[in-house]
Amino acid sequence: MLIDNTAHSSDNKERINEIVGETFSLFDTILMGGTGSEKMQIIACSTFFKATLNNFQETNYGSIEIRTKGILIHLNNGRKYCVWCVPFYRLAIYLSGSLNIHAEGQVIKFKLKKNQNKSFIKKLLEKKAEFSEENHSS
Repeated sequence: MLIDNTAHSSDNKERINEIVGETFSLFDTILMGGTGSEKMQIIACSTFFKATLNNFQETNYGSIEIRTKGILIHLNNGRKYCVWCVPFYRLAIYLSGSLNIHAEGQVIKFKLKKNQNKSFIKKLLEKKAEFSEENHSS
């Protein structure tokens, strides 16, 4: 779900927490070595995101935040700030020279520089696997 979070309303915060869970505690964040990625260049995306991204700039950037039940992809075009909320159970991640995030029939592809976000991507894959194990075990 794409949420316009320019105004940072408490309603949006509640909706985001329902979809992807709360932020990790400060202690857990420190233990994990952080929960956010570096800013990455978006090299391709579904038409679903075009209105949000292409209003101002030719080059668009985004970042990813790990939450307890999913991820937030932060998108900012200069005037509008949106977050794409993706629960782990809908998340598909592909690495093929770029970081491809697929969910709900949509896709965003991030350009990865050499070793950029390598430890973050490993952490993201581990958290997704942990979530799947906890929620799909018999």
